[in-house]
Amino acid sequence: MISSFFSRTKPVNYVVTIGFAAMLFLLATFLYDNPFLKLLDILPKLATLVLLLLTVFVINPVVTRNKLAELNSFAMLFYVLLLAAFFPLLQYDALLISNFLVVLSADKVLSLKHEKRTTFKIFEAAILVFMASLFNEWALVFLIPVYLGVYAYSPNQLRHWLLPIAAFTSVGLTICAFLTVTDNLAFLNERFAFRTKTSFDGSNSYAVIGYAILGFISIGVALVKLNNRGMGRIVSLRILASYFVLGVVITFVSENFGRSTISYTFFAIAIFLSNYFETIQKRRFKEVLLIAMVLVPLVLVATYVFNSVSL
Repeated sequence: MISSFFSRTKPVNYVVTIGFAAMLFLLATFLYDNPFLKLLDILPKLATLVLLLLTVFVINPVVTRNKLAELNSFAMLFYVLLLAAFFPLLQYDALLISNFLVVLSADKVLSLKHEKRTTFKIFEAAILVFMASLFNEWALVFLIPVYLGVYAYSPNQLRHWLLPIAAFTSVGLTICAFLTVTDNLAFLNERFAFRTKTSFDGSNSYAVIGYAILGFISIGVALVKLNNRGMGRIVSLRILASYFVLGVVITFVSENFGRSTISYTFFAIAIFLSNYFETIQKRRFKEVLLIAMVLVPLVLVATYVFNSVSL
């Protein structure tokens, strides 16, 4: 039932997944922020909500355009379920915005295989990463997949290797000029401090470690099972896997260990889970597994809500 519903890409699939994401965000806003926000506080929240919903919305077009999985809505569903499983991260507006920009950058990198507008795609991918770093400094590590894309699809073009540097120069000069005019150069020191963790938060840390282990297993199984589907797709999936690996590394070393930065991995692992589900032949097992994957995040959300209300 559920698997057959999300095996399509009808408008109703978008409505369900985007509607669920919106409810999660509004619930998180009510729990973690003042529910009686002033108008000036509501507008940034609405902007964040729009970008979060756009993140969910663009997943299917990215998957379809770059042929990362079959034509279905599983990737969208898994992304939203991951948001539910790590429900508290929805309170971090800056990181949700950064995550949206990283997803757009990943789309540019993955589309390099089409060999059209390659120069513009590399430049745009790097620009988006630098923009994402303005909201979370650790997003800068996602320049690595940009260079992996260059290495995979145009390694002999020297100018393509230099394009991220040109992007950095363009963004850097623009930001420095703006901060100079506004007398706020201290922003750069505050934003790009790259603070690392100083303590080990047991409950959050164990959850993230368990998620990372399951994620690596899912990626490994998916790559093994999809190895006979053509190198074009495998190369794209390997680049996609780098986003998961880097997201895990960021989460382990940043001061937000066990919290919000894990969201950088959601886009990649959602697509790998979608690929894994495509390989499941037993319909009953597929249905039971999907139901379990829906129920577990819902139970976690209920637990977060109960704990917040009871405090």
